[in-house]
Amino acid sequence: MAKYPFDARFAQAIKNLPGHEGEVWDYLINVPFYAQGPIFDGLANAGYSPDIVSRIIIRLFKKPVAELFVLAQADDLESSPALLVLQKSHARAVFEHAVALTESATAKQRALGVLVLMRTPGITYLPEAIQAIKKCAARETDDTVVAALAYALRHLNVHDRATFLRRVKGSADPATRFAIAYSLADLNDKVAIETKIALSTDQDDDVRDWATFNLHLGLDGEMRKRQEIRDAFFARLSDSHEETRYEAIVGLAICKDERVLPILIAALNEKDVWDLAIEAAKELSHPSLLPALAKLRTWWGDGKRPDLLDQAIDCCKPGRVR
Repeated sequence: MAKYPFDARFAQAIKNLPGHEGEVWDYLINVPFYAQGPIFDGLANAGYSPDIVSRIIIRLFKKPVAELFVLAQADDLESSPALLVLQKSHARAVFEHAVALTESATAKQRALGVLVLMRTPGITYLPEAIQAIKKCAARETDDTVVAALAYALRHLNVHDRATFLRRVKGSADPATRFAIAYSLADLNDKVAIETKIALSTDQDDDVRDWATFNLHLGLDGEMRKRQEIRDAFFARLSDSHEETRYEAIVGLAICKDERVLPILIAALNEKDVWDLAIEAAKELSHPSLLPALAKLRTWWGDGKRPDLLDQAIDCCKPGRVR
């Protein structure tokens, strides 16, 4: 029977720590020998010294491959220590087991296989991993597996993933749509742009935020002139989600669309001015922004980026090439 090299009390101590359980495990598995920081302090307070924790992690890494896969399948995949260990493996046996799981009749097993291939095993055997991921993507409909595929396709830098992402963008699951929006980063072909624009109107705040951010990521000169992209940003200027609204401001500024000017000037005169507003001013490079930027010099900068403010002011000076 597959068992973890720690007891229920240790598992509960992990759960009692601040933050997401998966992030705690990720920290322990990736930096166990540093043995310092609030996570180790919290475990020490629960009776587990850094030395004890490190020994647990070492024993976990020594578990047979088959046992690690059994443990991971029984876990919540968002917080599985066994999955994190498998993701760090260069072993051919781990890669082959993961590939086999991508063809399983069980959705959770397919998701596990994809998530393992997303990291070191897939990168180590990249051509074969991409082939397995694409084969799985061609027929997949389960939301959990689709989300895993979206993350994996981006992590493995599969350039022709946009068609798959467009096909699955209508998922009813917001977490899956978020994964799709995330995966669209650095893709600027026609299909990708259309999918980003569609997701920038999503009902979920985080999905809209990432889609809007990714829409302005890497826009070249010609793409900045495209009206449908500009209009997608303009539509988000009144978004109820603040970060999405600021990403839209940056997007319009990158496109040199002066419809953003009154909104940006107002943002620069807020009591709490976002870095993104300064970034947008730098991108738009319009002299009418100078009064608001100069006013910021009197107070903005505590914990902020004064270098960014200086750059924005310099870019907005009359006579600068825009």
